[in-house]
Amino acid sequence: MDIRTRIMPGWAIFRHDLGSLASSWLVRLWLILSGLTTLLLLATQWRILDDANLISVLLFPYLIAPWFFVVFMLGVGPVAGARAESLSDGILSRPVTRYDYLMASWAARLAMVLGSFLLVILPAILLITLADRPTPANPVTAYGILTALLVACLVLALEVSLAFFLGTVLRRQMVAVALLAIGWFISATVLATFKLEEFSPISLNHAMPVLMTRHWDETAAQTDDFVDYLANMGGLLSGRSDNWFATDSSQPDEQRKLFRSEDYADVSLWKVTLGYAVPTLLSIGLATLVFCRRDL
Repeated sequence: MDIRTRIMPGWAIFRHDLGSLASSWLVRLWLILSGLTTLLLLATQWRILDDANLISVLLFPYLIAPWFFVVFMLGVGPVAGARAESLSDGILSRPVTRYDYLMASWAARLAMVLGSFLLVILPAILLITLADRPTPANPVTAYGILTALLVACLVLALEVSLAFFLGTVLRRQMVAVALLAIGWFISATVLATFKLEEFSPISLNHAMPVLMTRHWDETAAQTDDFVDYLANMGGLLSGRSDNWFATDSSQPDEQRKLFRSEDYADVSLWKVTLGYAVPTLLSIGLATLVFCRRDL
């Protein structure tokens, strides 16, 4: 059996699921609402924030709330609810293995989520970077924007995979979505307290402005960020040495803003990638194991 014949059943399932998702009311409504939200954020923050912070604001609904709920609903569907009851006839009567069905369904949902995200966010980023806007001290770079999009896609992939796994285990769609939403929000909030951008999307969103100003030479960029961080920290400590817990009102707003951003100056792309890629692969593996060992 050649490769083309081997992948044909999975490719057929992928195309069918992708078409079904594209025509669903949930995806269409999500595209409309996410597009309107992005336009609203652009209109209200255009003259207030620089490029890096404005792009991070646009990524906020996808990394934190409210779109994680939609992503969970899309990811939990293939083996949960009424669809799980029709799997036995489809798998037993056609040349489709459980692995083919599972991977094709997961890939279709991942492609739809990432495609919808990029369809909305890419035009907004192009508008920001190509428009005649004031150039900040640390402008965004092509490498930084690609990095930000990569890690945002990793977060969305993790959400799809977690929903896929829990939907496989529970088989009850709404219960799985509710548990995922509560667990995701609580864990992200707790992890954000420790500024763990490798695991918390909240901290990752805060680290986005620093990440988007990185260059291809990441080592040199991290060194420069660390030097700036020390300089900002020294200025802060010398300006409020009499009160460690109060905000110095004489300090310029821009300096306070940079200090908060530089809290994430040591953000590592490799750590962030591993922090989200490893749980994603683990969720897919566990979902495959549970599904393949289950009696249909």
